[in-house]
Amino acid sequence: MTNGAWSGPPERHAQAHQPPQLPPPMVPVAVPQQATIDGYYSSRAEGMQQLVFPTTMSRDGRIAWVFGLLSVLGLPFLSLVAPGVTMTVLGLLQRRKNPVAAVGRNVALFGAINVAVCAIFLIVLAGSSAVYEGGVTLDNNPLLLILFAFPVGAYIVAIGPILNIVLAIVALVRPVSPARAAKILAGRNSS
Repeated sequence: MTNGAWSGPPERHAQAHQPPQLPPPMVPVAVPQQATIDGYYSSRAEGMQQLVFPTTMSRDGRIAWVFGLLSVLGLPFLSLVAPGVTMTVLGLLQRRKNPVAAVGRNVALFGAINVAVCAIFLIVLAGSSAVYEGGVTLDNNPLLLILFAFPVGAYIVAIGPILNIVLAIVALVRPVSPARAAKILAGRNSS
């Protein structure tokens, strides 16, 4: 027939309106991963436990390094103290998240050193200014200025903020690789 009506036997009519048969679903070889409390995944296959870590910035400890970008503020002490305090606090908080983010202690240490350098600089210069009438000059204490004030001042004004910015950029573009995360996790499980 030419009007669009079915002209075949009724069994063929029922077959023509059925959806196409799909092949049977494949059975996965590995057991699906299940999330654990401390942020990494465990997959159990044949009695062995494989730990796989999701490398996101907030889960692998890089977020604390990124706050080094606060050094862009450009004010001599603030551009080292603000990121230093932030990196110290976030590094200590990240350390508790999971074994891979435990490298946050390095961030916390770096931030604390930056804050300590600024504090020691101010204490030494304020103390020595109180001792010398009219402040510290090259005439009354050249060693303090040449060996301490100039190098530490250069670190506070230029070297420290640039170092913070460079380390923040490195943390942004270089995530923790799965191989390094596995190495950190394997070291934690063996001890």
